[in-house]
Amino acid sequence: MKKIDWKKINADAILLANPKNIRHFSGLAATFGFVIIDKEKVVLFADGRYFEIASKTSFADEVILLKGIDDVKSHLEKYSSVAIEGDYVTLEMKKQFSKLHNNLVEINGQSLRMVKSDSDIESLKKATSITKKVMKWISEQLKPGMTEIEVSILIETELRRLGSEPFDYMPIVSSGPNSALPHHHPSNRVMQEGETVMFDFAAVVDGFTADITRNYSVGELKDPEIKKIKEIVRKSQEAGIAAVKPGVTGKEIDEICRKVIEEAGYGDKFIHSTGHGLGRDVHELPNVSKFSITKFEPGHVITVEPGIYLPGIGGIRIEDDILVTENGYEIL
Repeated sequence: MKKIDWKKINADAILLANPKNIRHFSGLAATFGFVIIDKEKVVLFADGRYFEIASKTSFADEVILLKGIDDVKSHLEKYSSVAIEGDYVTLEMKKQFSKLHNNLVEINGQSLRMVKSDSDIESLKKATSITKKVMKWISEQLKPGMTEIEVSILIETELRRLGSEPFDYMPIVSSGPNSALPHHHPSNRVMQEGETVMFDFAAVVDGFTADITRNYSVGELKDPEIKKIKEIVRKSQEAGIAAVKPGVTGKEIDEICRKVIEEAGYGDKFIHSTGHGLGRDVHELPNVSKFSITKFEPGHVITVEPGIYLPGIGGIRIEDDILVTENGYEIL
């Protein structure tokens, strides 16, 4: 059973409906189902589409064939209070869940899996390893005349070839002035000699996603200001990563990274937060922004990804995936 800090759960049991949480706590990759967790065991409810595979592969303590919602209701009756995923459940879902139990408590479902287990970390390491291999490979394929969408398709194909599961987002490939758009969607723009190209993509292994950003160029990089901001962003990121350790907050890492860029005169060109948590979702808890007051714990995994964006010219972002360890950090 995955560890849950019940001192933080003001309920006797937890009802999960988010497919990513279902997979995390039962091992079943499904688009629909339910998991009920109490302090003693994990019960998975799988419908006819998934019941057979769940019976063979799930690590839940019990797997029940889900014939209708009353199956879940009857199982919840013994609890005086039940926690549901406030970050996932819609108003309509909550209305339906209120028919299952009369005392529902909302929790953040992502918070249940903030601290990664050894097996979680191993999966993340495999995901980052595949991503790094594809980053190196695609940097060697770049040449003038290729389009962003063409390169993005090459990345997707290579990620899958090396073992990635389907990913949460299309690989970001942004060339020249498009790299000044942090989450640019690959277009038919043709890459030119000497331009910067930003890549942001991830492999997914066992349901855990990496998230890495690198900046290459088509041939030798020409623009002196892009060269300048690349070094500034590198120094910003190095300073932020060096400060990661248990007890530090995302707000502190954000301030450290931002200070380097502000002192270089580009403070107003750093237009997003410094990072985010990473795991089954590409963006999850704990956050790394000026609003983040959660103290890091061993087992948290975050990204550190400062950036500078110059409209009409181009941008640079460097992103790595960082594991918080007992004594500091490990770059995955």
